[in-house]
Amino acid sequence: MNCKYRVEVWEHERGWGAKCDFTEDFDSYKRALDYRDKFNSRNTAKNAPDWYMIAHDPYLVDLDKN
Repeated sequence: MNCKYRVEVWEHERGWGAKCDFTEDFDSYKRALDYRDKFNSRNTAKNAPDWYMIAHDPYLVDLDKN
């Protein structure tokens, strides 16, 4: 079994909705969390802007099943 931790990065745009823009895979849960936290550290607005991107929590995927 070839497993990785995946983080999805979603784009949100007012009036257009949201979509998964890209994913990143990591060998460890800690590295995936660190990536998520660093990516999201740019989101400092008090309210949701018209356009933004956010990295979601990591989850385990089996790459052999794709």
